[in-house]
Amino acid sequence: MRTLRHPRSAGFSLVELMVAMTIAVVVMLGISELMATNEGQKRTTTATNDIDQSASYAAYALDKVIRSAGSSFYQANAFTLGCEINAIDAGSTSLPLASGFSSDFPNVTLTGVYLMPLLILPGQSAASDGSSGSHTSDVLVVMGGVNGNQPVPTSLLQSPTANALHLVSNVGYANNDLVLVSDVANGTNLSGCLLDQVSSVATGGVVNLGGTYHAGDSISTRTLSSMSAGGVVIDLGNESNGAPPVFELLGVGPDATLDSYDLITQQTTPVVNGVFEMHALYGVDPTGNGTIQWVAPSGNYAVSKLDAGTTAATQLIQTIKAVRLGLILRTQLPEKAVVTPGPITLFSDLGSSLSYSRVLSASEQHYRYRTLDLTIPIQNTLQ
Repeated sequence: MRTLRHPRSAGFSLVELMVAMTIAVVVMLGISELMATNEGQKRTTTATNDIDQSASYAAYALDKVIRSAGSSFYQANAFTLGCEINAIDAGSTSLPLASGFSSDFPNVTLTGVYLMPLLILPGQSAASDGSSGSHTSDVLVVMGGVNGNQPVPTSLLQSPTANALHLVSNVGYANNDLVLVSDVANGTNLSGCLLDQVSSVATGGVVNLGGTYHAGDSISTRTLSSMSAGGVVIDLGNESNGAPPVFELLGVGPDATLDSYDLITQQTTPVVNGVFEMHALYGVDPTGNGTIQWVAPSGNYAVSKLDAGTTAATQLIQTIKAVRLGLILRTQLPEKAVVTPGPITLFSDLGSSLSYSRVLSASEQHYRYRTLDLTIPIQNTLQ
């Protein structure tokens, strides 16, 4: 008799299964690592592209507002530059400031605001982003009008009344125009300027006042009726037409954001994300020979010198022809490894007395950075 044998059962042995599983795990780990690496590179590329775009937009936004600083009022510099601005908004005094600024600019010590195209407040923005401590930046004060239908200053024919201006000519003025009323120079000190609003234009060179930015005869410590004939009225623009004047702070707020703070309405508007620090220098021509030299906002160009409200301060303001800005931009999210050991230097071509170097903390070294160097002429001061 023949012995019947059962055929071998189909399948894999335990050893074969273990080998297959080991190979699969190794392949999966390799794929996961590759995907993680690619995702990290993609995130880094995206973040870097984001700060590059932020740099481009920051350059555009800053150039746009600074290049036209001094518009409208610079033509009457003998009557306006360096005068303290008094303004009211919807019944509340806006300028001079009764207290500090919003939480976005808690370290700004400016109270009185004196009329000039540009003012640098060194180190007065100390923002904390919650992830890497605080970072200190300069703050810019930028002022200018938009020159409506009346592009040149107009002389007062007689002293104003509480609700009307009597001008040599009221041609070009329109309802809702914002105007700056400035008295003549008073000895060595400039009298304060009043920001007001036109309600209607009458015959005989009369401009009636009223509206959101009008408070009758008195705004803060200044009165319209105390101003003398021979002063000037400057048309700064028309808010209802979407062309209000510029009276704003520009600085780095929380969460690495370049913010704009309107000094009149006291509202903060984010401009662009990703700005870590901003620092600035004045471009001055003290001899009037057309040669620009860069100086720090200190010494002769300290805030106290420019805000003195004197004839000397007015002359000093007129020597400022440009501003040089250095911005440090940063990616939004940190990376695992150290990617920027630092330090980061701005204005390196100007030597140690004017350059700025930022030493990065251990946590800050896990971000990627870009620097932006801008030289912006103040066109309305170039003569």
